[in-house]
Amino acid sequence: MKINSVLISPKLYDSNGQMSKQMRTVTGIMNDVQHDSVEISPIGRQLSVGAIEHHVGSYYGNADIHESLQRILEGKSPEVRKAVYTIIESNLAPGGSVPNEVDRYALQELGLSQAKYVARHYFGEEEDSELLSTLNNIAVLSRNRSDGTAVGANPYGEPTPKPVGAPDDYVNITDLMRRFAPESHQQMEEAIINGGDWFGVLMKFAQQIPQNKDWMKKYREEMDAAKKEALPVKLDSRFDKANLTDIQTFSKDVQQMLQQLPRIDRETMDRNNAYFAHVIGHTVASKN
Repeated sequence: MKINSVLISPKLYDSNGQMSKQMRTVTGIMNDVQHDSVEISPIGRQLSVGAIEHHVGSYYGNADIHESLQRILEGKSPEVRKAVYTIIESNLAPGGSVPNEVDRYALQELGLSQAKYVARHYFGEEEDSELLSTLNNIAVLSRNRSDGTAVGANPYGEPTPKPVGAPDDYVNITDLMRRFAPESHQQMEEAIINGGDWFGVLMKFAQQIPQNKDWMKKYREEMDAAKKEALPVKLDSRFDKANLTDIQTFSKDVQQMLQQLPRIDRETMDRNNAYFAHVIGHTVASKN
């Protein structure tokens, strides 16, 4: 097994382009020095969908999910592969980038409906059923809340998606910390938010890994156990009635459905669906 020890950079933005709650800029007086500030209009802050391309990594989840994705995506175009992994990363398993449960569940449901569009237009009859089943399982695994034994303190139940180019047996060091040293993980998160020495906390934990080689094995066993407990469950989507004939019709139906959903971040949802269309190769303007 390999452990990725690449330095962790605090995220300024999440996978949907929203400002992270972990980091923020402050203008004003610091160290008795008045600093200038520049205001950017709301219009200037908006980037068109696809203006910045996001390179998604592959997803592991567990051995069954990984093998299924590798099998059904073999021979598919880069656009289709990117669409599938974008759905996984941005919708089905967004992790801590979407802390609000209402928004996270809505994104998952939208992702499942986006997956149906991909399955209908880019996969054969036997392939599409396996694709939808696998993506449903990823969403279920992500929703499965932990009791502290299966996957430690991780509230979303899935490992951090591995970066582009990472080996198949990649495990994020922060996942291990969250599981086996939750107090240190909390200390690191507080240090990130408050500008403290989060790297020192991370390195202190990393130095313990060689003396605790069983952590990796136990972590994988617990992840597999959590998967077996969570599956199979079929998740329903409030967007399943969206017309799958073409991407323009699909996106229009989704936008109309979003207006009927209370207490969700409609701007994020709308941009998410517009980016999905962009990845597939169509231009669909978001309403924002």
